[in-house]
Amino acid sequence: MQTLEYLVRLMDRLAMALSGFLSLALVSLTLADVIGRNAFNAPIQGAFEITQILMAALIFTAMPSVCVRSEHVAIDFVDRVVPKRVLKILVRFAALLTGICMAVLAWRLFLMGRAFANDGHITSYLLLPVAPVAYYIATTAALAAGMTFAQMFSSTPLYDAFQLEEVE
Repeated sequence: MQTLEYLVRLMDRLAMALSGFLSLALVSLTLADVIGRNAFNAPIQGAFEITQILMAALIFTAMPSVCVRSEHVAIDFVDRVVPKRVLKILVRFAALLTGICMAVLAWRLFLMGRAFANDGHITSYLLLPVAPVAYYIATTAALAAGMTFAQMFSSTPLYDAFQLEEVE
């Protein structure tokens, strides 16, 4: 089980590092486009399409970390009402649902990617193929599902779902 926990932590760190890089790329592209547009009347051609692709990649690259850290948007009004033992069951049930949803999303995105590849679907301005983006998002969704299931079945949670603090 320690190897699984090590892999989950490693994937979490890699996902966060890649998310940081994608954020930097997005900010840099936007800054360069704004400066080019306003100062030189020369915007970056295709910046809008690149921004769309970077945003999709950024969101889904961060998704495995969000899932394993239980940092999703949550309504926690039940926490104060139910006993701690019931709450632990509810947290595991929520993780199960999250993992299933992410797995289904990954499967559907993979099918979309295959359809995009078969149809030769490309972006309208830069003519970039869309299938690799769909496959990448499907992969990160599958990773999020796997990491959620690993977290759910771990004997010691890597992150405390209530305090959002790392458990050593």
